[in-house]
Amino acid sequence: MKKLFIYLVLLILGVGCSQTEPLHIGSKDFTEQFILAEIVAQLLENEKIPVKRSIPYGDTFSNLEAIKNGDLDLYMEYIDFQKSQSYQTCQVLET
Repeated sequence: MKKLFIYLVLLILGVGCSQTEPLHIGSKDFTEQFILAEIVAQLLENEKIPVKRSIPYGDTFSNLEAIKNGDLDLYMEYIDFQKSQSYQTCQVLET
């Protein structure tokens, strides 16, 4: 399932990346983020999509501001599923 999700994201990125500029990937400043960013970068490069790495880029705020300003195209973020709307919807449906 995770593999399918990654390939789906890559497909969407690949279709939207017909530009010649590299896709700029950032990460937060800890090991798991370095690994995730590098995995995504290598998968994109494997699909012949040019990549620029900023590993690490900074904290959450820095990464979000960079995306808003167009300095970064992509970085990994975590979602607390139990606090998400999807989880709450599942809980309502189960009761």
